[in-house]
Amino acid sequence: MRQYTKNSENSKRIAKNTALLYFRMLVTMFVGLFTSRVVLDALGIEDFGIYNVVGGFVSMFTIVRAGLVSSTQRFLTYDLGKGDLKSLNRTFSTITLIYVFLCVIVFLAAEIGGVWFIEHKLVIPTERMYAAKWVFQFSLFTLIVTLLSSAYNSLIIAHEKMKAFAYITIYEVFMKLLVAYILFVTTSDKLIVYAILLCIVQVTVPFLYWYYCRKNFREEIRICWQLEWEKIREIYAFAGWSMFGGIANIGYTQGLNILLGMFFMPVVNAARGIAVQVQGLITQFVTNFQMAVDPQIIKSYARQDYEYMSELVSTSSRFSFYLLLLISLPVMLEADTLLGWWLVEVPEYTPLFFRLIIVTTVFDAISSPYGKAIHATGEIRNYQLICSGLLILIVPVAYIVLKLGAPAFSVFVVHIILGFVAMVFRICIAERNALKYSKTRFITSAGFPIIVVSIVAVIAPFFVHYSLSQGLLRFIVVSIVCVISVLLSVFLLGISKEEQLMTISKIKLLFIDRSV
Repeated sequence: MRQYTKNSENSKRIAKNTALLYFRMLVTMFVGLFTSRVVLDALGIEDFGIYNVVGGFVSMFTIVRAGLVSSTQRFLTYDLGKGDLKSLNRTFSTITLIYVFLCVIVFLAAEIGGVWFIEHKLVIPTERMYAAKWVFQFSLFTLIVTLLSSAYNSLIIAHEKMKAFAYITIYEVFMKLLVAYILFVTTSDKLIVYAILLCIVQVTVPFLYWYYCRKNFREEIRICWQLEWEKIREIYAFAGWSMFGGIANIGYTQGLNILLGMFFMPVVNAARGIAVQVQGLITQFVTNFQMAVDPQIIKSYARQDYEYMSELVSTSSRFSFYLLLLISLPVMLEADTLLGWWLVEVPEYTPLFFRLIIVTTVFDAISSPYGKAIHATGEIRNYQLICSGLLILIVPVAYIVLKLGAPAFSVFVVHIILGFVAMVFRICIAERNALKYSKTRFITSAGFPIIVVSIVAVIAPFFVHYSLSQGLLRFIVVSIVCVISVLLSVFLLGISKEEQLMTISKIKLLFIDRSV
């Protein structure tokens, strides 16, 4: 009974945090869309593409951060799940010192090789090379400050204090809106001004994370300057394999960006940049939900509550897909119309790039909770070798495809194929090593409902889309039909009888009881 009450409280916390993160998402989505439109209009397609490819190159140096962020969140959350505050403080101190060391390495590596790569490998017009170098320097400084604050950000998420996380993100997006306005009215080199102002904004955000942790978790963030080599070894063993996964992530995000910058003019990078921004806004519906659930997956494993953990993973996988389908289906169908309304000038290939990127996002949404379950165990070597090894192949295979003369969109096709194979392996490894049940559990609890819902839900929207002429009326009708079709399909075919009854009771509580 006590365990049931505890899980019920955890479920309520997940629901509350999800609501806070959705509030954050709605604000950032609407403000972000407008900001992107203003920035693209002010910079122009060429400068926007330059910022995207140079900033993407700098982001590749976060390869050292990728593994540590995953390791930081896992160990901090695990210590909290066990209730071991002394171990939590030792973990935080050790991770912070590791970040300081890595910042020095990143700075030296970037300064030594970065300018050479920009000058000799990227396709940037000669007259804009000076501005591109400024973008590189300010992007690098932003990266260093972000690295130093990573442990504080992870601590807030581990404590599930999503309210603070949401408010700080909202501050960031409104400051970026201010930057867009200044960019539009300035008479100086807009690309350089944009790099400077964006750097200032992004440097203030880590400071806010630090201040919140100092105010609320003072004892936990006390830095112990005495190195604990056993703790370092434990963290680095996990971080090293996570970094292998980070290499894959950087490869198929920024690596593909670099490839397109090597084979095509900046307009193609601008198209991908816009597509990635729209994709990012859409996937926030999924990542916000998963961000609220992920700490509980790790904490339930630390408490050895494996049944609750398995339930969380399966539910998170299904509902992550349903949320993504609900938002992405109308946007994918009406991509050309929406982009035409949103942007003053739509870069060529943008709608196609966006549709292909969303397909890869579906695989991540479904399998991400299973990856988090594997992380909870701490045994990630085989998982990273297989799944990340497949994803690392995206860049070299895409390079070969482009070298053979394939069009720009072919890199996304490569990503889709290898991403699907990696998803299958991720789920199988999780079910064998973390969740302790056979692969048929995924097929019955998540896989089959996802397939059925995706088939049934798209029939009516596709019929309406191809029956009407492009314009405002079609967009409105398609959007309404998509929402109704997805919600009905999920309710009738995508959730269990118990979940249906719970949904009905919540609707009654929300509407019927209030009218009495």
